[in-house]
This record gives sequence, structure tokens and C-alpha cells, in this order.
Amino acid sequence: MKLNTNIPEHSKLIAKYISNEMNELERTKFETIVNSNKENKELINTMRIDWEQVGQIPQHQPNVNKAWDSLFNKLQSESLISSSPQKPRFVWAKVAATIILLLGMGIFLLIPSIQSAKIVVESWGTDVTLVHTLPDGSVVYLSQNASLLYSKRYGTKNRNLTLKGEAFFDVTRNPDLPFVIDATGVNVRVLGTSFSVKSSSVNDAEVVVETGKVSVTPKQKMLNEVTAEAGEKVTISVALIQKTLSSPTEKHSEKTKRLQFKDEPLQAIVNAVNKTYHANIIINPPIHKQPRLTVTFEDNSIPHIVEVIRKTLKLEAEYIDSTIILSEPN
Repeated sequence: MKLNTNIPEHSKLIAKYISNEMNELERTKFETIVNSNKENKELINTMRIDWEQVGQIPQHQPNVNKAWDSLFNKLQSESLISSSPQKPRFVWAKVAATIILLLGMGIFLLIPSIQSAKIVVESWGTDVTLVHTLPDGSVVYLSQNASLLYSKRYGTKNRNLTLKGEAFFDVTRNPDLPFVIDATGVNVRVLGTSFSVKSSSVNDAEVVVETGKVSVTPKQKMLNEVTAEAGEKVTISVALIQKTLSSPTEKHSEKTKRLQFKDEPLQAIVNAVNKTYHANIIINPPIHKQPRLTVTFEDNSIPHIVEVIRKTLKLEAEYIDSTIILSEPN
């Protein structure tokens, strides 16, 4: 396996290794990965050297524990979190923070051998849906253990993505640039619509369309392309492709309960909450410089979600019938 710091899980492993936070079994397995590839060895050596150098520049080292304590106490005092969660104090978290800091300072020599023109997004955790906004405004809801790969030039000449696992897509319409997904068992092509894709092999794939129209092309050459519209489902099983009506339980809002956002703009979070939980939250007047937020909502009530957003971003909320209006303080 080739280590890639663009993949969050790889960054965590590297940070944990450098800070000596791995147990014996974890260290043995990780060193096997490192020694399997020359570039892996160079990467670890370079990052270890830079980490040691950063240790000599205390003014650039964030106090992770102090920052966490401050945030934890604030949220706890406002009853936004319970007192049960343990506060993370792992040294490797500091290493990861420092790696991010170094990149922010422009020290790109940390990963010279694995610079990539691709962006990788992966979803971990139990029953969690990771919400990711693409550069063109399209939104991807990645299910557990799913991953998405796309070019850093996405949206310039094409809108091509590679999907592993299951995801729901809410696509911004662009007649000049079709939205194309390369999944394990199918290729899906659309202009602007919302649909889900689940594919584990060339013999097992499913596409459920909620709005608009999509073109589904099986990767099995003996199967023909199928066009599906809103309310329809395309299923590929072994050497058979069929189109049927989808059931209400297959809708995105019925299947998704736990939403996770990582550094997403406020408008994207509001849109996802509205779509998933059937809410009617608006931002009025529009906020020119969109604040960003990292948060997880687990089938919470709409007032609770609004309260978390309001207190975190210091906004005001006004309730008018079924509509909730978020705005900046006067």
C-alpha cells in the first residue's frame, strides 16, 4: 500500500507512528507497510525530521489540549454536549495538527513524492453519512465506508468522479458539463438531478433516482444502457439489468439519519439538513463570507440543530410558522 497524506486515515496512522502512540502489533503492521515501498520510507523519514524541527519552534505549536478543554467546557456549559465523552489527549493528535500547520505555512516538502492531482474523500464511523460539497456546488452524501475520488480540476473540463461503496448525489445542473460517476459495476451520467448509487461489483449495483433523469451503463458488456427517471430504480444482478419503481423507504431522507460535516460552509449544511430532515431553514439576508463548520447531527430535532448552529456561529434565529430564519446579529 502506498501512503497518501491526502487520505485522512493515512495521516492519522503516520502521526500516531511518529509520536510513538502505537502498540506493538500496530507498529509491526505499519512498519510492514512502510518497508514495502521506497516512497513510503522517504515520506516517513521526511515527516519525522520535520516534526523534530517543529519541536524546536514552540511559538508555532498549537496547544491542542488547551483548545479542546476550552471548547469542551463551553459546549458543556451550554448543554450542547454531555459530560460523558472523554477528551482526546493523544500526542499523535498534536502531530497531526502540526502537519496541517506546516502545510498551511507552505512547507510542502513533507509529501514531495506523493503529491497528487486527485482529491480523496472517505467516510468512516458507524451508520454515519459524510456530507461533502463539490466545487460546482453539487453535494455528495457518502455512506459508511464509502470513498470518492475526483480531480483537483473538477468542474473545468469535466465533472468526473470515481465512487466505491454507496452515496447519494444532489447534482447542480450544468448542460455543458455532464456529471459522470464511475462506480464499481456501473457508469452513471446526468446533467442535474438527485439520485443514489450503490455498487460492490460488476454483478451487483443499484441506482435510485429521486429527481430528474439519469443514464445507467453497466460495465458488463452484454448488458444495455438504461435511462431511469424520478421514482425509478435500476438494479444489476449477475447478468440481468432491470428497471422498477422505487419504494418510499429507499429515499435519501428515509435512509439517512446521522449527518457528518467536515469544514463545510453554512449554506451547504443548511441545505443538507433541510433535505434530510424535511426542515425549512433559510439564511436571510445571505451571508457574504460563509462561515464553515465541523459537526455531526444524529437524528436530532430541528430546534436542537438550529440551536447548535446558532450558538456555535453566534447567529440569531427567528421562528415564523414552519420556517426558521438564521441571520447575523445587527
